[in-house]
Amino acid sequence: MAETFLDKSLSKVHIMFRCSGTNISIGEAAPTNTKRNRCVYGFNFIWQNTDLIGAISWFLEGIISGKSFTELTYIAPCIILSILSVIKSISIIIYEKKVYQLMQNLRIMEAHERNRENTTEKEKIIKKGVNFLNLVINGLYVFNILLLACFALNPLALMILNYMKTNEIEFLLPFLITYPFDPYNIKVWPIVYVRQIWTG
Repeated sequence: MAETFLDKSLSKVHIMFRCSGTNISIGEAAPTNTKRNRCVYGFNFIWQNTDLIGAISWFLEGIISGKSFTELTYIAPCIILSILSVIKSISIIIYEKKVYQLMQNLRIMEAHERNRENTTEKEKIIKKGVNFLNLVINGLYVFNILLLACFALNPLALMILNYMKTNEIEFLLPFLITYPFDPYNIKVWPIVYVRQIWTG
């Protein structure tokens, strides 16, 4: 079967699924390397949820200690997005066979539609829909990369500005998370920094 519009669209987001350990099938083949994907997913799941627990802990400690509303709202969206991503990824894992079957059904529907009589009006509608979908996917890629870059580079920029004013280095991290150790110690700060970027 020729490559479908569905497969072309999925190929644009496939790398994100691979990095997270969830698997989607491109083409008619069933998902492969399930054990490896589960290991990657388990690794990411543990990392994300330990940071999520630390963020919730920081949020609750902030409420108890009377931190400002602005400080609390800095971490609140991250907590909500993390919970949402955990729920979505677990759903993909639990219903993997149904997701695969849904994609197969969409491919069959697309093949049936291609076999029907083609009209220029239908082709215009399909082309418009596919172009819009590609625009959305490309836009999401750009915004995700910009967001990750901002979260990753913001603490470094603030550290440089602070150093220029005070001639002292104050280590900062992208996310406000409670750890059972001092994450601002020079020995562990780079590791925690990279970990937070990957978790993000």
